[in-house]
Amino acid sequence: MKILTRQILRKHVALTLAAVMPIAGGCSVFQPSTQRVTIVPSEPDAKVYVNNHPVGTGKTTLELQRNRTYAVSARSGQNMGSASIGRRVSGTGVLDIVGGCFFLIPFVGCFTPGFWELDKSIVSVPVGTPTPAATAQVDSQ
Repeated sequence: MKILTRQILRKHVALTLAAVMPIAGGCSVFQPSTQRVTIVPSEPDAKVYVNNHPVGTGKTTLELQRNRTYAVSARSGQNMGSASIGRRVSGTGVLDIVGGCFFLIPFVGCFTPGFWELDKSIVSVPVGTPTPAATAQVDSQ
């Protein structure tokens, strides 16, 4: 009776693994390639730039690619501030690495944008007053 129970248990485990592996393999593949990020400059009328491209004025929400890093800046008159958005391995990326150690198939997810996540979803950009040296340079031009 014990032998029969073990055989049935092994078949159930094998069938369960066979059913779950296509779904669990490469979890990052099923993650979206973009992530929503809100940029909040300290001046409400500041123009917002991402990688030196204008994207809006004041509080701005964007969809950014997960597998890149970004330079964010805001400008209000002569005042300017900057911040950066980096990337890190996402939770599903960690699952891909761990699962890949056992089954190899999840390693496919390591090559997709879903493997990454941006390190900030809300970015505050302090727009400060210009320094006297910066003012002198602007005035002399």
